[in-house]
Amino acid sequence: PGASPLELGESTLGGGELNGLLQFANHDLAEGRNLLGRMSQAMAMTMNAQQKLGLTLDGQVGQDLFAIPTSVAGTTNGTGAGNVTFANPTQFAASDYEVRFTTPPAGQVVRLSDGKATNFAGLADPALQNIDGLQFNLTAAGAAGQTILFKPFASSAANIQAKLLSPNALAA
Repeated sequence: PGASPLELGESTLGGGELNGLLQFANHDLAEGRNLLGRMSQAMAMTMNAQQKLGLTLDGQVGQDLFAIPTSVAGTTNGTGAGNVTFANPTQFAASDYEVRFTTPPAGQVVRLSDGKATNFAGLADPALQNIDGLQFNLTAAGAAGQTILFKPFASSAANIQAKLLSPNALAA
């Protein structure tokens, strides 16, 4: 209308095959990608930690089995900036997260899968240090109403790589 773009979403289309495809791409596929990413990230972190506890056949301390991302940058609709690092794989939730600035530098981190919100008072607030096993490192606050979207597990499964290629490098 009025030569301005209109985003077509599931609610705009009402029903039908196109609506079903959009819903699958926006919800089901994203949820599956997050579940697989959470599993691969947690498995790789846990196996790397266990590997470092042992010794190789040469008597050396074990090295990482997998190369995995240690942090993921967020995308913003304003001036806010930051990244999220993986801290505790036993607490991971397969979700995307949105940092919403209400009264900068304060705001809340919202787990998008269920809407659970965690309030924070500023960029260095300890509340940002452990949300579902993730650590939110905000480097710049956005203006009121601005957001930063974090997708920590969206590409984890695609980015995991084997680091050790020799059986002699396995630690026990």
